[in-house]
Amino acid sequence: MKRLALCLLAISFNAIAIDDTCYAPSPNATALGEEYYALDREITLNRETETALRDVLQGLTGKWQGSLTETSCTGPDASPIRKVTLLKTTADLTLSSKGELRIKARKRGHTDNVERGESITLFIREAIYHFSNNDNTLNSSEKIRVASNNASRLLETISLLSYRDGTLRLTVAYYSNGVYVQTLDFTLNRH
Repeated sequence: MKRLALCLLAISFNAIAIDDTCYAPSPNATALGEEYYALDREITLNRETETALRDVLQGLTGKWQGSLTETSCTGPDASPIRKVTLLKTTADLTLSSKGELRIKARKRGHTDNVERGESITLFIREAIYHFSNNDNTLNSSEKIRVASNNASRLLETISLLSYRDGTLRLTVAYYSNGVYVQTLDFTLNRH
């Protein structure tokens, strides 16, 4: 894990803050304006950064357990409903052959006994258009276009990942067409 911390320090740029106010604009949408909606802005990580990122993510693979706070927004723009749910979770982190971090989480509410699944893939190289590290926190912004019901929407994922003192913190924020809709905030320890 010492190597993991050193690799995190080796990758350095700027971090992005997440505003979890319902339907708040993505910080990237605000910064880029109309360019935000172009999908040809992905970046190519240089060899040194790619190797360091793969080493960091490889060090995180395995079984984890802890807590998950889900924050979601639904309803009309004028009066959105913000729902926060606290859950217990176990997560299996793996690395794909392309170096993407795959998270298979099982989550269970504190008051009910219902178990649900969650699958997340992060650090998709073709979708990354911002990547940085600040204070041992990897930060990635990824965009893809998702088709649904004869229409499409732009789905942006901003992830912040940090590992300190045996605890993995992972925050994944989702933006649909440039506005905030959901956050998954994991706090995990090795299982």
